[in-house]
Parts: sequence; structure tokens; C-alpha cells
Amino acid sequence: MGSTDIIAVVTDNEQPQAELEQQEKPKGIMAWLRYAFAIEEFSEDSLSAEEKEVLQNIAEIIDRRGMSTPAILWIESHRHLNFTGSQLVKIVEPLHDISYEFMRWLMMKLGVGYITPEQLSKLQSALEKRYSIEYLLQQIEQRASRTREEVREEMQAELDGDKAVSSESEGETGNRPD
Repeated sequence: MGSTDIIAVVTDNEQPQAELEQQEKPKGIMAWLRYAFAIEEFSEDSLSAEEKEVLQNIAEIIDRRGMSTPAILWIESHRHLNFTGSQLVKIVEPLHDISYEFMRWLMMKLGVGYITPEQLSKLQSALEKRYSIEYLLQQIEQRASRTREEVREEMQAELDGDKAVSSESEGETGNRPD
């Protein structure tokens, strides 16, 4: 009685495992090809919070330097190389780690920001994911459009201020006795 219970338990545990293995294995050449060339999900959920933060920092640097349009053009034209870029970052990472202190000092003297080794590894892991390029482009475009709107508001405020000053000066000249 005890031995059959053990066999039943082993069979029950192996049954879902066997079903799972059969579900994962593609059947047929077309199914195998779809499985072999499957790509990850294209959504914002594929990026971690740290990866998003690094990409936001990069977008902020690009926007601060006024390079939004050239950056968008370059990133869009090289979008398909994001995984290759991540592997290039992986190759350069040891050199970056060695030269970090000197480059940080030099960039601080020049007034330019520099990426830390931790940020570089987060950037590398973000670039491995397809959605990272889309997220970076969205961040750059969002900052660039916000900047344009702020500039328009400032220009409108200046125009309104100039109109108010000119109307006051006209009112003062009209009240002067001659």
C-alpha cells in the first residue's frame, strides 16, 4: 500500500514536468524557427527602475547641450544596433573602470558630466533590451518639447511685459503738461 502511494506521488510530480517540457518544445520546422528567433516583449516593463534612471540621465544631458534633434536622428538611424552597442559597452567597461578616476577629474575640470562604472553597467544591461532605444527617444523628445514650450512661454511673457511697459510709457507721455 505504501509503495503504490509513493509511485503515485512520483508520477503526479513527473506529469506536470513532462507536460511543461512538451509545451516548451516547438513542433515542426516553422514553429522551431519562430521559437529560435523569438524576441523579447516590447514594453516599458522590460526595463528596471535603475535602467530607466540611466536613460533619463542621458536624455537630460543630451537636452541640456541642445543636441536633441541630432541625437534623435542618430539614434533612429542606428536603432537596430542597440544590442551590438551593449556588447561594445561590455568590451569597453574594463577600460572605463581603469581610467575612471582620471577621466572624472578631467571631465570635472572641463565642466562635463561623466558616467560612473555603476551607471555604465546599467546602461549596458538597458541596451540589451529592445525597448530601451524607444524609451530613450521618448525621454529626449519629451524634454525637447518641454523646453520648446517653456521657451514659447518665456517669449510670450516678454512680449506681454514689453506691451505693458510701452502702454505705461505712452500713458506717462500723454499726461505730461507741455
